[in-house]
Amino acid sequence: MRWLCLLLVLLVVACNGETRTPSPTPPAVSATAASPTATIAPGPGPTDQLSLRGSLLTSSDLPSGAEPGPVDVFPSDPSPAFAANEGVRAVAREWRGQGLIRQIADLRWQFPSSEQAAAFLTADEERLAEASSGLELDPEAQPIGDHFRLYRGIRGEGDAATRNFNFLFTTGNLVGKVLVVGDPGFTREDALPIARAAQARMAAAVRGELSEGLFPSAAEILVLERIPSDIRDNCTRPFAPELAGAVVTIDCRPAEGADLVSYGQYASQEDMVEAYERTVDFFAVPEGGDCATDGRAEHPYAIEGESVGRIMCAQAPNGSAVIHWTDERLDIRGVAYRRDGDQAALFDFWSAGAGPLG
Repeated sequence: MRWLCLLLVLLVVACNGETRTPSPTPPAVSATAASPTATIAPGPGPTDQLSLRGSLLTSSDLPSGAEPGPVDVFPSDPSPAFAANEGVRAVAREWRGQGLIRQIADLRWQFPSSEQAAAFLTADEERLAEASSGLELDPEAQPIGDHFRLYRGIRGEGDAATRNFNFLFTTGNLVGKVLVVGDPGFTREDALPIARAAQARMAAAVRGELSEGLFPSAAEILVLERIPSDIRDNCTRPFAPELAGAVVTIDCRPAEGADLVSYGQYASQEDMVEAYERTVDFFAVPEGGDCATDGRAEHPYAIEGESVGRIMCAQAPNGSAVIHWTDERLDIRGVAYRRDGDQAALFDFWSAGAGPLG
């Protein structure tokens, strides 16, 4: 983990997140807001945050068993070259591997133009290459993307020794850094497919061609845009969707208030209501009560006097506090959990603005 901490020191952790204004109900949205299922929005632009997130590796790019960490979004980087080239933001994600691969650090930096991306990489090459830790330039590696460099070397000794392959390159307005850490038997040829997959995702993101295989897809982008920004920054596609019947599901892990929040887009209000009612039946929660004061209740809720949907609060079989709710304007259903069972704290999180946003 020490090497990852050193990588993340490269980035400024303080993010300029949106500040919520507490309210007794989720933030107001327009009653005439268009349903996310009504149209297909164009892909994100090359400097959009969703485009940058979509350029990261996913589980389908990696050997079976690779375990992802959260996606960290950074609004800045301490490097003077980042500011000099009008850097937009950066993202980072760690993966833990199995077999020959131990860890992967996947990082991106976003700039207004390809020229600025290339200038940043050139100016900051020594830092990004981690040359001070003993990694050396490999002049024989097959190029990937533009302005390609591969730094490689052995770190540690004995059983703790690792082979490190640090790929640096640009694609369009993005700079990519893919550091693959493997066992002593790990080779450059083993690491190359991972770097190539990263470059392919960067190229698709720059073109705005986020396919269903990438996160976020075009359909997922529409749901992400409905999620409050301070929750959205740590969302992903679920391996096992929680919300039955949803055509798109997004899982998010907020910094506080809830351990997990899932948002599901339904094809119709009828489908959403039917799925919600099955959940209410499963928990055997009778209609009535108030989730603001009762740990077990089911009732309608409103925003600025307008009926929006229904909410149910209960305790899951494992002891977690859980809230399910619907938004009939958008045909989006949500569920939030707290493992510690604190129903009051979970309701405070929901009422402070869990979304979805109109």
